[in-house]
Amino acid sequence: MIHCRKKFYPLDRILIAQSQMEQLLILTINRQISRYAVETIW
Repeated sequence: MIHCRKKFYPLDRILIAQSQMEQLLILTINRQISRYAVETIW
């Protein structure tokens, strides 16, 4: 079985910053984004 590790791309940080500024939700399967102070939907 191959374990696929999700990468954290620079664009993710831009989306996180935009979400924080505009108080928006992020729809993602990337669990690393949950480390930041943003609300996510999985």
